[in-house]
Amino acid sequence: LMKGCDGVLALTSRDHTMQRAGEESLELGKPLICSGWSLLRETFSQGALFVDNTTDQLADALAEMAERHTELAAEMVELRPIRVADYEKGLDELRELLGGSGLSRLRSTSAQ
Repeated sequence: LMKGCDGVLALTSRDHTMQRAGEESLELGKPLICSGWSLLRETFSQGALFVDNTTDQLADALAEMAERHTELAAEMVELRPIRVADYEKGLDELRELLGGSGLSRLRSTSAQ
């Protein structure tokens, strides 16, 4: 279903909330419109438009996404390997902190 969409809209009224829909847009290289919380701005630092969940801002963001679709999609594709590297680094740090005790299940995403 998401492979056929032009973009993803994922809103939250809660700060410090990571959105699975945002992660899926990243995986598929789809532009994202999401709430303007700092965690989301940091995570989706390109390829995304941010709103404060008002109808006026949503309308503006939808119009901007339509106008800049190709650019935003390319930015999201560029962002994916950066986020994967961040994830890998976090896993490596976790493995090191835990000292290998039962960590054989924590595989690298590049090994999958």
